[in-house]
Amino acid sequence: MTHTDNVTPDMRTLPASLLAAADAWLNKKQTATVRGVSVATLDRMIARGDFPRGEPVSPGRVGWRLSTIKAAPLARSARRGGNLQRRADGEGRG
Repeated sequence: MTHTDNVTPDMRTLPASLLAAADAWLNKKQTATVRGVSVATLDRMIARGDFPRGEPVSPGRVGWRLSTIKAAPLARSARRGGNLQRRADGEGRG
């Protein structure tokens, strides 16, 4: 697996100048976009320890380096193939 395997096609929505930077800083919304999740889901991933906390950029602001986002493991639900899988006994969501 390469680092780019963890980046979604949603990166196309980010400015080319941002992606051209060697190790650009992204805000929470941009980080969520790159990972293909909502900001609320990103917050839950951080709370569970499934995604690294942002680094202080300035007083009251945090950010994530693009290299950190690319290197972060996929969310647990993505590794399982989604939240809507049925259990072998037929119970479960979906």
